[in-house]
Amino acid sequence: TKCWTCISTATPIADAWSLNPMSDLLAKMKRLDEAGKSLCSAAAGVEELSNRISRLASDVFEQDVTAFFLKDGKEKLVLAAHQNIGGIQEQKSWATIAEFSAKNKKPVFVSDLKNDLKWSSEESAVSSLMAVPILYGKKVLGAVEVGSFKLGAFDDFDLCILENFANLIASALHGASAQNEKLELTEHYKNRSELFEMIHRRGRAAIEATSMKEAMRNIAKMIAEGLKYESVAIMVLDRKLEELEAVSACGYAEIEGLCIPISRGVTGYSAKHREAVDVPDVRTDPRYVQGSLQTHSELAVPI
Repeated sequence: TKCWTCISTATPIADAWSLNPMSDLLAKMKRLDEAGKSLCSAAAGVEELSNRISRLASDVFEQDVTAFFLKDGKEKLVLAAHQNIGGIQEQKSWATIAEFSAKNKKPVFVSDLKNDLKWSSEESAVSSLMAVPILYGKKVLGAVEVGSFKLGAFDDFDLCILENFANLIASALHGASAQNEKLELTEHYKNRSELFEMIHRRGRAAIEATSMKEAMRNIAKMIAEGLKYESVAIMVLDRKLEELEAVSACGYAEIEGLCIPISRGVTGYSAKHREAVDVPDVRTDPRYVQGSLQTHSELAVPI
C-alpha cells in the first residue's frame, strides 16, 4: 500500500482561502491547466520549450514581463527566454533574484521592487515580482519569474500557482531531455496530459466547495485518484503548538482530527525540514510511525 501525506508549512489555509476572489483564482487555474496541456502536448527542443515557457507564464498571470532561467552545462544560471525585460542592467537585476531563488530552493516575493531594501533596483521598470525555483526532485533545473508594473500585484495564491507552473516546467524539461526515446516520451506526455485534466476537474470542485472541510476532502480524493495512492492525508501545521492536524483523509479510518508533534514521523520530518521525503519501505526507516498495517511505502510533501 502506498501512502501520501501533504503538510502545510506556509500560510494557514483558512487565511489563504480569503486572499483571492474565487472568480479570479478559477480563471488563473484554468489558464494554468491550459499551460500544462501546452507544455505536455508535444515534444520540443529546449530552445523552443524555453520560449514557450516564457509566453505561457505571461498568459497564466496576464502580465507582460516574465523570465525563464535555465542551468547550463557548468551549472550556471542563464537567461533562456524572456518577455519584455529591458537592457543588460535590468536583466542582471532579474538574474540576481533568480539565482537566489534557485540556490536556496525557495521562492522570492517582492511587492515593491524599487523600495525593497534587499532587492531594490532603479534599473527595473517593474514594481512587483515573483520568482520560484524549478526543481526536479532535489535537482535545481532553473527558475521562473513573473513581474508587474503595479505595486503589490501578486498574493499568496499567485505564488502557489507559479510554484505549480514551475512543477509543470520541470516535468516538460525532463521530457525534453529524453527526446531520443520516442516511445517513452510519447507515453510521458500522454500520462501527464491525462493527469492535468483530472487535476483541473478536481481543483475546480475544491475551489467551488461550500466549506473548507469539503474542499480538503475533494483535494484528498484528487490526489488519490490522480496518483493512484491507497491512502492520502492532508495535514495543517499549528505553529504555536508545533503540531500537525489531519484536516482531510482518504483511505484512512477515522484519522481526521488526529494531531501529531512536528518532531515525529516521516510527515513531521518533511514539515520541519520543508522538503519532500520518499520512503520506499517504511520498515527500514526509523522515522516512520505506523498508521496502518497495510502501508508499505510513504511519500510526504510540504506545501
